[in-house]
Amino acid sequence: MLIKRAAPAVLIMAIAATFSAAANAQGFMLGGGGMGGPFSNASNPMGLLQRIEVQTHLHLDLRQKNALAEVQNGMQADMRSRMQQVFQGNNPATLRNMTPEQRNTQMQEMQGKVQAAMETFQGELTDKVKKILKPEQMTRLHQLDLQKRGPLGLSDAKVADELKLSPESRAAIAKIAADYQATVGKTMQEAFQSAAQSGNLQRGQGPDLSNKLSPVRKAIDKAKKEAEDKIVAALTTDEKAAWTAAQGDPFKFRPDVMPQNGPGAGRGFGGG
Repeated sequence: MLIKRAAPAVLIMAIAATFSAAANAQGFMLGGGGMGGPFSNASNPMGLLQRIEVQTHLHLDLRQKNALAEVQNGMQADMRSRMQQVFQGNNPATLRNMTPEQRNTQMQEMQGKVQAAMETFQGELTDKVKKILKPEQMTRLHQLDLQKRGPLGLSDAKVADELKLSPESRAAIAKIAADYQATVGKTMQEAFQSAAQSGNLQRGQGPDLSNKLSPVRKAIDKAKKEAEDKIVAALTTDEKAAWTAAQGDPFKFRPDVMPQNGPGAGRGFGGG
């Protein structure tokens, strides 16, 4: 596996940059738009509320917009602080002294901690949003959140509970989602390894995620589409109906804008 051959420093940079992209994708960074993938299937109401078309659709008034702006201020610094705690103690020298198996385990633990930190942070943001929006706005925002996350969102236990998915469906979805995340992780690691070998990473140029025709973007998009199709196929007829109903009336999101020159560049996933 490539992860066993990659330099420890490159692996740390890959995980950190992958988190940065995921954070941007979920609207953690200022100006983010929240796309729900390809990096994550986590709930992201705050990211959605930064999208102009969603603000208009929900008929947000000036007071609500100002209150949301206050919540948004400071998010980046808060998340950066949490990530520093996650990566504290994980330096290249430590990883270099590990066996490939130990290094693999350490990387998986780091990825798990990153995901946990993101979910905790998102939960706190959601609680703040609930205090700003009206009940009917919150209900519609939840529907839009499900639409943006897509079928991969069904791997979330809360969503599965809401739709009353069977144990069999939950197990099948969990495996599909895990395989998808593994594919994304491997694809990003390979992309960062290639960028490091070419010298692009040292020049601040990560994998090209902005171009849908780039190899890494095409691979992730393909993996996501395949995972979504498998998840829908795993649902029973009643579960498919419940999933459709939970999303409410279809909403047209503006296209997501990926950051230029890989994760961390630009202002994140903008506007639409």
